[in-house]
Amino acid sequence: MLEIELAVYELRQAESAELHLGDFDLIEGETVEGFYRKETLAYIAGKSKFKKTPFLIKQVFDPKKERLGF
Repeated sequence: MLEIELAVYELRQAESAELHLGDFDLIEGETVEGFYRKETLAYIAGKSKFKKTPFLIKQVFDPKKERLGF
C-alpha cells in the first residue's frame, strides 16, 4: 500500500526541495495534491478530499543532506 505515492515522492524530491523545503507533501496516487506548512493541515486536506482513499503525507527534506533514521 502507498508504493505508488512513495515512488512519486522519491522521484520529485529534489524538485520539491527547491521550493517547499520543510513543508509536508500530500500525494494521492500519481498526483502531488499540494504542500502544507503543517502536517495537520495536510492531513485535514487529505481526509476532506479523499475520504477513505489512502494518501501519503511526507515532509520534504534536502536530498543532498544525510538524514538520521529512527
